[in-house]
Amino acid sequence: MEIKIYINGPGFEIATGKFSRNDIKNIQEYCNKNNVPIQDFLRNIYWENYDNTETLDNDGDWACDNISYNYGPDFYQSQVFVDYNENRHKELNMEVIQCINDKEENIKQLDEESQITFVSKERGALKTGVINLDKDQIWDETKLKIHTKTVLVDGQKYCIIYSLSYDGIEIEDEGPDGTKSTGFEYHITQSKNK
Repeated sequence: MEIKIYINGPGFEIATGKFSRNDIKNIQEYCNKNNVPIQDFLRNIYWENYDNTETLDNDGDWACDNISYNYGPDFYQSQVFVDYNENRHKELNMEVIQCINDKEENIKQLDEESQITFVSKERGALKTGVINLDKDQIWDETKLKIHTKTVLVDGQKYCIIYSLSYDGIEIEDEGPDGTKSTGFEYHITQSKNK
């Protein structure tokens, strides 16, 4: 029997990238001079992954997750649904699902590099997967485990679901389904060394 699982609700894509002090200064000056909200500028380079204003020293040739990348549903606001047999989008009772917070990541300030942490807020089925049961197996939602991770950024905590397992076997994440962006925020951290 095939069981399709969806984790619906809001969540986060959190990516931290290295920037030179000069890059950050140029971004701030460009936004002030051109009356562009810095949040709009950073959202553009995050989603488009390029800098068409030629503001950055490296012309936007950078990876916005070259320090850290985390993606997943917000544990505190998510709902878990399954499809199997005649059950379509049956909501599971979160009280019977084992939740394990087994990871923590603190996005720390680097001494020699400046950095920007981009937080894209999203909503939809941020994680999906398939559980295949043998003919003699019966679906048992108490065997489902949710693994969460706490990501700390400038004193803010994001508790995301990073993986699922059923009966001790990790469920392969098939990616999001029907998601949309609902907001964007950022954190700029200047290097300690000048």
